[in-house]
Amino acid sequence: MLVLTAGCVLSALTLACWNLAIFTCGIPVIAGFWLLRRTGLIRTPTSVTLK
Repeated sequence: MLVLTAGCVLSALTLACWNLAIFTCGIPVIAGFWLLRRTGLIRTPTSVTLK
């Protein structure tokens, strides 16, 4: 029972750490790409006009 409890706690901590890492690293990256698209430094296929 102790091993099962320790496994559950370790699993929950690992999941929490991954969520924290994705949140702290992913949000600035997404915001950076959005800002570069807004300023026109990155041209995406949706913003390219067809001739």
